[in-house]
Amino acid sequence: MTRLPALSPGDTHTRDMSSLHHPSCFCSRCPGNHHGAVTFVLGALDGDPVKLNLLKDYVSKALHNLVNGLRASSFNVIYVSDEVSKWCDRTVTWTPETANQAISWIRTLTCDSGADPAEALAAAVEDPSCHMVYLVMDALPPRILQNIYNFLARDENTCSVNVVYLLEEPKDWQREGAFRTINLKPLGSSNKVKELELYFTT
Repeated sequence: MTRLPALSPGDTHTRDMSSLHHPSCFCSRCPGNHHGAVTFVLGALDGDPVKLNLLKDYVSKALHNLVNGLRASSFNVIYVSDEVSKWCDRTVTWTPETANQAISWIRTLTCDSGADPAEALAAAVEDPSCHMVYLVMDALPPRILQNIYNFLARDENTCSVNVVYLLEEPKDWQREGAFRTINLKPLGSSNKVKELELYFTT
């Protein structure tokens, strides 16, 4: 996959949010009511373009919902497939224009396998302004979850991470995909993380 260039906050090529691949794709309470910087990380583990489209729809809806109803101050988007790509080199102020720019960028993403979500998570938290990460993936194998646990346990100051992964694809164009959300909160030197599982089904 060709590495997609990161945009600077001043770049503008805004257009309206493109139509979703699955208009009924279920968006759980992923965005939340945040007042800090939020980074969305898309992780395509299976190399399946259909699943990637569901992830694109999920994050696009989350961005749209935050712009229209909530009060996050800034955001960024990172994509991990065979390598890590950033939409922007740092979080940017949340406006309808920047959200549409990010959604346009998300629509250009192509699918490859070999993702390492822990690397993308590291890229997200290296931005000191990031307060919350939503790691949105098409699957969550045990080894991947363990890698995320290990990463969070190494740094007690790491921001909270919400892992959102696809449980089930829609059976047809009228049904929603099902996602599960795991909220992870670092607990410092105990080398443990607190896990709160929320189930969302079709």
